[in-house]
Amino acid sequence: MTAVFARSGNAPAHCVPGVLDWFDRADIAGLNAPRRLAVHYGELDVPGPGNGSASYNETVPDAIDQLRAIYRAAGAEDAVSLHVTEQVGHEMDNGLLLDFLGYGAGARWRA
Repeated sequence: MTAVFARSGNAPAHCVPGVLDWFDRADIAGLNAPRRLAVHYGELDVPGPGNGSASYNETVPDAIDQLRAIYRAAGAEDAVSLHVTEQVGHEMDNGLLLDFLGYGAGARWRA
């Protein structure tokens, strides 16, 4: 776990103290199964002096595979989505967020 968060700046600050000694991020996110989960990164979201966030890096694909395995065990593998927006940093794609929440262009609910 230390290797995963070594490049993730302040990401461990969002965890219960000591939880990362026992669980990986896929284990923690997997507690959400079988409910839908959208994981979204900006392609250029990397740690640096002005951005200590959990970044998109080489550990993400394995973590997503582990998360999908947890969801598969709950009968909900398709409930996990990963989206990486090209050429952006620590930003959300608002259109994708609205679609996920059910408020997008084709949704029956409107904000």
